[in-house]
Amino acid sequence: MPNRDIKNQTICSPLVQQAVFLHEPAKLFAALRLCADNAWLTIMSNINIVAVAALTDTACILLCEGVSPEKSILDAAQSKGINILRSDLATYETAMLLRDCGA
Repeated sequence: MPNRDIKNQTICSPLVQQAVFLHEPAKLFAALRLCADNAWLTIMSNINIVAVAALTDTACILLCEGVSPEKSILDAAQSKGINILRSDLATYETAMLLRDCGA
């Protein structure tokens, strides 16, 4: 996987998660807030997360609350150069740890 620094803010928006899942145009606007070099914290683990991360050039997807991706998602992420990380902590706790680390 590529080495990437998280240069911008960390995004953990439920609107992004709903937009990817429901394909609702009004909520899809929230997905556009993901920018290059953002870290995206989510509990979603469907194949759509890879597509959104690739389109927005997100630095990484960080799956929270112990969520594990299926092999097909890992394969898709690897083929697109997307890093997928895991945390057993809640999304909020993970975001606060990243904040404290300066991410």
